[in-house]
This record gives sequence, C-alpha cells and structure tokens, in this order.
Amino acid sequence: MLDDTEGNITTQPHTPEESALGRRYRLSEQVVVDRLGDSMVAVQLGTDKIFDLNETAARLVELLGEGGTAADAAATIAVEYAATLEEVTQDVESTIAALLEESLLEVAE
Repeated sequence: MLDDTEGNITTQPHTPEESALGRRYRLSEQVVVDRLGDSMVAVQLGTDKIFDLNETAARLVELLGEGGTAADAAATIAVEYAATLEEVTQDVESTIAALLEESLLEVAE
C-alpha cells in the first residue's frame, strides 16, 4: 500500500515476482527433515516441535529446496498430481504461509 500526495492509501497490484509465488524459500537453519514414505517429518531444533507434512507438502518442501521459486514448485506439483495450476497455486500459497508462520521455512535471499 502506498500513500498518495493527498494522504489516501492506494494498493498496487502485485506482480508474481513480488508475491509469495515469485519468491524462493529454504528450510530454516533450525529445522531438520526426514522422509517417511510419502510424508515428511520436520523437527524444529530450537523448540523440539515436530511437524508431519503430508505428501504434497513434503513434495513442495523438496522442490523449494532445489532452489526454484514457489511458482516453479506449483507448476511441477500440478503436472505430477494432474491438478489445475489454479488449485495447486492456492494450496502452495497457504502451505507456504503456514510453514513460514511455524518458522519451518524462510525466504531465501
């Protein structure tokens, strides 16, 4: 949001590069993961919290770990699971938000 010269707040549309999808993410330094079949267990070392990631969340974490953007990961998941990009994009955005909130992921610089 931006203030214009009259003090009104305006919103600018976000480009994909500015949104969560255009960013690259990595596991936080305090997180270790272990694959268990189709799912993944993530342990936050500082708090010893344990998170069970389902198959698609685990695949998302793997793809993000390869260095691509969240949009790249969404496109790959859509193909692998024969889903629409729109559905997958919404799921990827919400999953990333949840993983960021729990400090499992961080934005890669």
